Amino acid sequence: MRATIEFALPEDKYELDNALCGDALRRVVEELLEHLRWRLKGEGLTAEAVAVVEEIQALVIESCHDRNVRLD
Repeated sequence: MRATIEFALPEDKYELDNALCGDALRRVVEELLEHLRWRLKGEGLTAEAVAVVEEIQALVIESCHDRNVRLD
């Protein structure tokens, strides 16, 4: 399968940059989620801190899901 996306430059440069950086941004989100998981497995977090980290995790995952961003 082949897909072609065309951009009218220079007016669509922002959209082009977003398209080119999509995979890198997805990896950033995956690394963030991995760090949050690591923090939850560690010791020393208060119950309140655990709740905040879990809330952030849920927000990131839900936001990705709502925007059809597939996480590995």
